[in-house]
Amino acid sequence: MKVKPFTDKLQKFNAVGMPCTSKEFNDLKDGKEIALTKETAELMKAMGLVQIVEDKKSKSKENK
Repeated sequence: MKVKPFTDKLQKFNAVGMPCTSKEFNDLKDGKEIALTKETAELMKAMGLVQIVEDKKSKSKENK
Protein backbone atom coordinates (compact mmCIF):
# COMPACT_ATOMS: atom_id res chain seq x y z
CA MET A 1 0.00 0.00 0.00
CA LYS A 2 1.17 3.49 -0.76
CA VAL A 3 1.33 5.85 2.17
CA LYS A 4 1.87 9.58 2.52
CA PRO A 5 3.56 10.80 5.72
CA PHE A 6 2.54 13.44 8.22
CA THR A 7 6.04 14.95 8.41
CA ASP A 8 5.27 17.21 11.36
CA LYS A 9 4.42 14.19 13.53
CA LEU A 10 7.32 12.05 12.27
CA GLN A 11 9.95 14.59 13.36
CA LYS A 12 9.28 13.64 17.01
CA PHE A 13 10.20 9.96 16.53
CA ASN A 14 13.19 7.87 15.52
CA ALA A 15 13.36 4.59 13.59
CA VAL A 16 13.94 2.38 16.63
CA GLY A 17 10.30 1.91 17.67
CA MET A 18 8.77 1.92 14.20
CA PRO A 19 7.35 -1.17 12.44
CA CYS A 20 9.08 -0.23 9.17
CA THR A 21 12.77 -0.32 8.25
CA SER A 22 15.05 2.62 9.00
CA LYS A 23 15.41 3.41 5.28
CA GLU A 24 11.65 3.53 4.84
CA PHE A 25 11.34 5.69 7.96
CA ASN A 26 13.97 8.14 6.67
CA ASP A 27 12.14 8.36 3.34
CA LEU A 28 8.93 9.14 5.22
CA LYS A 29 10.71 11.82 7.25
CA ASP A 30 11.87 13.40 3.97
CA GLY A 31 8.22 13.60 2.88
CA LYS A 32 8.38 10.91 0.19
CA GLU A 33 5.39 8.75 -0.68
CA ILE A 34 6.43 5.10 -0.31
CA ALA A 35 4.92 1.62 -0.52
CA LEU A 36 4.63 -0.48 2.63
CA THR A 37 3.11 -3.86 3.38
CA LYS A 38 -0.56 -3.77 4.31
CA GLU A 39 0.07 -4.71 7.94
CA THR A 40 2.80 -2.09 8.39
CA ALA A 41 0.74 0.61 6.69
CA GLU A 42 -2.30 -0.12 8.87
CA LEU A 43 -0.19 -0.09 12.03
CA MET A 44 1.47 3.22 11.19
CA LYS A 45 -1.93 4.68 10.25
CA ALA A 46 -3.24 3.63 13.66
CA MET A 47 -0.28 5.46 15.22
CA GLY A 48 -1.31 8.58 13.30
CA LEU A 49 1.93 8.89 11.37
CA VAL A 50 0.83 8.21 7.78
CA GLN A 51 -2.16 8.49 5.49
CA ILE A 52 -3.01 5.66 3.09
CA VAL A 53 -3.15 6.79 -0.53
CA GLU A 54 -5.77 5.13 -2.68
CA ASP A 55 -4.63 4.24 -6.19
CA LYS A 56 -7.23 5.41 -8.67
CA LYS A 57 -7.23 3.00 -11.58
CA SER A 58 -10.03 2.95 -14.07
CA LYS A 59 -11.48 -0.53 -14.30
CA SER A 60 -13.67 -0.04 -17.31
CA LYS A 61 -12.42 1.07 -20.68
CA GLU A 62 -14.48 2.05 -23.64
CA ASN A 63 -14.08 -0.46 -26.46
CA LYS A 64 -14.48 0.81 -29.98
